[in-house]
Amino acid sequence: MKHGPRTTEFWATIATAAVIVANDIFAMGLSQEAVMSVVAAVAGYALSRGVAKRGADQ
Repeated sequence: MKHGPRTTEFWATIATAAVIVANDIFAMGLSQEAVMSVVAAVAGYALSRGVAKRGADQ
């Protein structure tokens, strides 16, 4: 199993957090619904990859 910084899930989460912080700091105008949609998509991706990796190990 790869360490966190070597996975796409890690970087997708970091990128999502950066966009959320930038939206708050720079008032980029992203709606709360748009931000939550991106968060849900990244969370779903990370969870699905975790399930796929766990299944591949068995």
